[in-house]
Amino acid sequence: MTAIVISRVPFVKHMRPLPPAPLVANTGEIKSFTFSVDWNMSHSATSGTPFNWGGNRVLGVWGVGALKDPCTEVTCSYGSTCVQSSDGMSAKCMCPLSCDSNPDQMVCGSDGKDYRNECELHQHACKNQKNIRVQYQGTCDPCKDSENSLNTICRVKPVTRQPQIYWPPESCPPGNEPLCASDGRTYPSECAMTATGVQKGVSLRKIHSGQCRKLEVCKEDCLFNAVCLVEQLGARCSCDPIECDDTYKPLCGKDGRTFPNDCSRRKAECLSKSLIPIKHPGPCVRQSVFLSVSMWPSPRLSGLQVDRGVTQQATSSGGL
Repeated sequence: MTAIVISRVPFVKHMRPLPPAPLVANTGEIKSFTFSVDWNMSHSATSGTPFNWGGNRVLGVWGVGALKDPCTEVTCSYGSTCVQSSDGMSAKCMCPLSCDSNPDQMVCGSDGKDYRNECELHQHACKNQKNIRVQYQGTCDPCKDSENSLNTICRVKPVTRQPQIYWPPESCPPGNEPLCASDGRTYPSECAMTATGVQKGVSLRKIHSGQCRKLEVCKEDCLFNAVCLVEQLGARCSCDPIECDDTYKPLCGKDGRTFPNDCSRRKAECLSKSLIPIKHPGPCVRQSVFLSVSMWPSPRLSGLQVDRGVTQQATSSGGL
């Protein structure tokens, strides 16, 4: 069954008032209908066709159900938003024109750049015709204020994305209790072992006190960023100890993949046992074809800018 909605129109001298709107009739599939406007006058309307009666615009039935939202036929991109025309008959994608009234709530864009708020991210994406989404709430690199320090090491904690400050290995006091770590190396102290692991982005743990034994050292050099890992049956090269933080500095590899930071690229090299050169900083660009929004006329609305990023879906009639 299909619900047919007859829209209300203004009452004029020669028109009979319609019942309280909307008047809904349950019928089967129909393509046209007839309804009475005056006792002695009637008008047939083809489905989906607006017509005029006595200077008043009357909307007929839109195919199936009630009047259709024109935005359902439009897919906006590049941070634009679908906005209906004043008569509700058409729609267009619009760019944010001003973000001055939006509060300061920094977001990290998928392009690796910080934006004062989400509005400015969409505004930048729309202006430059780029698909940019919110990657994180807050800055892309919480450690950026500490990255130039030679006396500390900053790492972004996963999930919480809070910066954590560590001392470098050379800041550890002289150790007199050597230990064998899980990478098959002997360290003068646990402080030195932990600091070295943070510096290299590798998870290290103490195996035992004293020097590492011969069987606790990898026999060959570990390639493709792999790390020597000491286990019960001996030592082997492994990718498991590689531990990347949550810093977001995207880069594009020549394999076409976007990596959130260089550590993740190096771990991918380890897992694939192949080199993945850097193609360029920033995310890889995917080519998409979009139709210009300027193909559909629409009035300029306050606070919005026209002609940025839109894909119009084909309708049942075959049009755009």
